[in-house]
Amino acid sequence: MGAGHSLQSRLAQHDKLLQKLTGPDSIEYSSDFWQQLFDLQSPLASQDPAIVQDALLPHCRQLLVHNPITHNFQKLVLHTLDLASTAANGEPPWAVANSLHMVAVVVKVVLETCSTGTLAVMFELGPAFAEAVQGQSSSLPLFMHGLVTLICRLQASDELSYLVLLEAALLLLVCASTQLYTQHTAAPRGTHPLLEPLMEQQQLSAALVSALLGLVVACQPMPTKLALHSPPTRSRPTVMRLVRSAAATVFWIPLRTYQYIVRQKHPHDGAGSPLSDLALTLLLVLAHYPAHHAQLQNGVRQGLHQLQDTGSLAAASPRNGQAAGSVSSFSFARLYDYFAAGPQSEGSTLLLYTLLHGCKSFQEYVLVRSDPETLLVPVLQQLYRANKRRANHLYMLQIIILILSQDTSFSHNIHKVLLPGSVTWYQERMLQKISLGSLVFVVLLRTVHKNVGQLQDLYLPTNTLAALANLAPQVISLHSHAAQRLVGLTALLARRWLKISQSSAAGDVVLSPPPQDLQVLGDFLRILLEVINCILALNLARNPDLVYALLHKQEVFAQLRGQQGLTDLVNNLQVRSPRCA
Repeated sequence: MGAGHSLQSRLAQHDKLLQKLTGPDSIEYSSDFWQQLFDLQSPLASQDPAIVQDALLPHCRQLLVHNPITHNFQKLVLHTLDLASTAANGEPPWAVANSLHMVAVVVKVVLETCSTGTLAVMFELGPAFAEAVQGQSSSLPLFMHGLVTLICRLQASDELSYLVLLEAALLLLVCASTQLYTQHTAAPRGTHPLLEPLMEQQQLSAALVSALLGLVVACQPMPTKLALHSPPTRSRPTVMRLVRSAAATVFWIPLRTYQYIVRQKHPHDGAGSPLSDLALTLLLVLAHYPAHHAQLQNGVRQGLHQLQDTGSLAAASPRNGQAAGSVSSFSFARLYDYFAAGPQSEGSTLLLYTLLHGCKSFQEYVLVRSDPETLLVPVLQQLYRANKRRANHLYMLQIIILILSQDTSFSHNIHKVLLPGSVTWYQERMLQKISLGSLVFVVLLRTVHKNVGQLQDLYLPTNTLAALANLAPQVISLHSHAAQRLVGLTALLARRWLKISQSSAAGDVVLSPPPQDLQVLGDFLRILLEVINCILALNLARNPDLVYALLHKQEVFAQLRGQQGLTDLVNNLQVRSPRCA
């Protein structure tokens, strides 16, 4: 309460300044007014967004009315760029944080209440600004260049630089939030008047990717002397508190919306790193922006795809004649350690998927590492806790395993890695002396078992079975529990498939499911039978536990003999005793 009243009193003292900024009179660019405007003695980000909104929202509306004549917003942007330029040189004044915050509030209000064309007009410059902007017709290129340069150059060495980086990243995220108000992904040029100039900063894209990755991997906690606003405790929330929290967050709505898409912790929840979380969200939003125009390329996405290891010769010698500064580089070892030991969030999983899928250099680095368990075990642990994950998170985890399983050497090496001790997070059974490859089989089979029953989401079991099929030729010393799960799941699908087949043949309309369900079950069953056949055909002597598990389920496989499309596979598994021969 004290902090809120303190800010209200300061804003009340600045009310005349705010009225002058948003009023009908134009303010000289060289006036002392601008220094007085930003001098609040405390960062706006440390206050309750509801209070900031109550104080600034009426002025934002007035600014929309008078700015076409006064051009005061353009002058506010130019002074913010001047402060950002000073901060980028390593001397950030306190005023830069508040100026970035004010611009973000205005931009967000315009995005929510007006068209994107109105926002573009607010950045247009007339002849009066010729000296300040070197004759450019819009301040948007300078605006984006200044923000990107600030993030690339400034180091979070103290609480002030940390705050400035946080405000700059938040402002860029607000600028990218025009995607939230677009109905179609392939929007025509001009739909995103702030994002498009950002994408045109090709000369800084590589540096921006490296800088954001550095902020993400550093996971630098918030300085103790920097007190940012924290939401109220979540115990016994009331309806009014929830409504007020949702509606009054002027500045954080784009961040919260994006983080709902890639579920992150709120930047101020717990003892995490607000700057790392925000940099991760910003990097993902920019990298996955669909630049559909032929003359517009997504430099951030290209920077991630062309990322080179700072410790490799490739980073020092860019390919295809590219200039050294045009190729983003970062330590792959630091990235690997971040994914192995960092936060297990949807955002970090999406970044790992993006790099493995699009960056050939990073994928090769991961595949040749001699410690695959440091990366793969956390991924398996997240997949194991599927009930606590959203479907899109599970998809990314599965595709990560699928990408890795496509490499023969990787699939072979994981069966040679024996995990020390027991797998403590696996609850169904104590797993000791299990190889990494067997653990992959156990978790993937468990995932299929939990999702194949309803047959509503076929994407999940299909990708999982594809990964198992990729791993099958390299399986050696399969753990007994993995063998039992493999044979048990195959027997379960076999019994269900036989029951449905018999019901369909008998014309039982009540019990027989749709024909496509029978086809899907048959395909899944065949894939599992092919996996077992592949393991036995290539490494029979090295997988005795799988043979024992098959012996215990012979009666199920015997019922599949003679079934169309399965006979050849079942005959290889049908073991006859000497007495029956």
